[in-house]
Amino acid sequence: KTYTVMHEVADTLGFVIVYPQGIIRSWNSGLVRPGLTFPDTDDVGFISALIDTVKYKWDIDLSRVYCCGFSLGGRMSFRIAGELGYRLAAIASVSGSLFGLADTWQPIQPMPVLYMLGTADTHVPYEGEGDMWSAQNTINYWLEKNQCTAQADTFSFPDIVPGDGCTIQKFTYTSCSGESEVILYKGINMGHSWPGSITTFSKEG
Repeated sequence: KTYTVMHEVADTLGFVIVYPQGIIRSWNSGLVRPGLTFPDTDDVGFISALIDTVKYKWDIDLSRVYCCGFSLGGRMSFRIAGELGYRLAAIASVSGSLFGLADTWQPIQPMPVLYMLGTADTHVPYEGEGDMWSAQNTINYWLEKNQCTAQADTFSFPDIVPGDGCTIQKFTYTSCSGESEVILYKGINMGHSWPGSITTFSKEG
């Protein structure tokens, strides 16, 4: 909430924003790490029940449910897409990573995916590390699931804040099954952060 500030535009743009929180500020994303995750917690079931609750209270359009997360929440967004994708319109993951559990997922419909990761992220390395996949392997996974061609439209954003040493490249894959697409925002020299946020992160969020 403090770094996405999506709630500040929710009423203006007419959408309902929900900020769920896992046990002890963690998520069972499927990437199990002692003291950081809770492998017996059914967070996929929790998110599914949350969608039902929001539908009951605010009568939301169930065809327009989106999931977005940062860091561990970004990994959880990937898991939600893999195991609960039939309830979502699209997902976004910022500074999260894909991992081995993804090999067991069998999405039943195309899933539009937006992924953002910085090349200077020391918590979620851009080139991957251990059980965390690289950004390119992550994109390739979703290209395969969405039956996309490997040709991307590339755009480099103007460097409007030269002093931060960071620039953004956007890779868009639109030749995909259904109406899906896959988008990668590559943060050159960007660390473990939510772009535009004044909040800094010394560990996983």
